[in-house]
Amino acid sequence: LNAPFGLRTDWGTSTPFRAVATETDLTYATAWGVLGYELSDDLSIGGGISLSYADGTLKQFLPPPNPPAEFGFEGDDYSTSWIASLLWQPGGRHSVGLTYRAKTDLDLSGSAAAPEIGLAIPGASLDLVTPDTLVAGYAFRPTRQWTLEANVEWVNWKRLKVPTLRQAPLADNPIPFNWESNFMYGFGVTYAPNETWAFNAGYIFIENSQPDLNFNPAIADADRHWLSAGVSYKAANWAVDLAYQYAFSDRIVSDPNPAFDAGDLVAGDYSSQFHGLMLSFNRSF
Repeated sequence: LNAPFGLRTDWGTSTPFRAVATETDLTYATAWGVLGYELSDDLSIGGGISLSYADGTLKQFLPPPNPPAEFGFEGDDYSTSWIASLLWQPGGRHSVGLTYRAKTDLDLSGSAAAPEIGLAIPGASLDLVTPDTLVAGYAFRPTRQWTLEANVEWVNWKRLKVPTLRQAPLADNPIPFNWESNFMYGFGVTYAPNETWAFNAGYIFIENSQPDLNFNPAIADADRHWLSAGVSYKAANWAVDLAYQYAFSDRIVSDPNPAFDAGDLVAGDYSSQFHGLMLSFNRSF
């Protein structure tokens, strides 16, 4: 069980770009069923299927000349996907892995409303795609205690394109994402003094996937840096992992359109910081 996607932003109702976005929330959870098979002593393959649940919320104020009222949509959906992987371990000290995770198609069904003006749409829906990803990784163990790792992940954000909010009897509302696919580069080191304890640290750089032309503060993507440190404890057939992550980004957004439009409302300098604490429990059968 994991959460490969998810976000939350809340700019409040007094933000100067409230006609573009005030609040965005995506809760996303995935349960996996995975099997692996050893083709030889140094080559293994794996694959599986997943069931994902997504719950999304979008809020923004109606643009002028409408009366000042916040319009919100909320919907959820279940969907399935699949994953395939390959692991090659030549000589015992080297490991090369490749994993592909397929896209997930979602149709968030729910309702939309603007309570201040008495608008209620009980049958609204939003189509959404989470991207397929391809990860290549390499690990090297110079000694029994130390492991050095490097990963490159390609994320196909071009899948997003232009989701449509269907809100009959009102007209459909296209949401132009039109993102670019990006890469994530990760480096890590693990020190395991014995079979029970392991200590690790890492760094990840994530490329921005949101061009200025389609920038939306609902998500406010940017080049992002992640630092992490963690500890693992393993005993018999179970293990506990504790990790801390810190991320930061800074981005200046400009409006390439000389005419006044929504781009003028969102142009500016966006800085962010994230702190994360994760605890996981694993059991082998």
